[in-house]
Amino acid sequence: ALRAGRTPGRDQATFGGRLMDRMPGGGFAPADVAEELVDGQILDIGGGLEVVHTPGHSPGHVSL
Repeated sequence: ALRAGRTPGRDQATFGGRLMDRMPGGGFAPADVAEELVDGQILDIGGGLEVVHTPGHSPGHVSL
């Protein structure tokens, strides 16, 4: 989504998805990806942050 300059689609089956579709906005300039993160990767930030793939939360999202 970052490379394409668009946000992932919203789930119209949920109240939150329908509510967010009513909000202003809807796009941004495409962004270059500096680094692709992988599950289990340790980032050298703040003493080490572990990348945890969280499928089912949102497409392409991770937790740190």
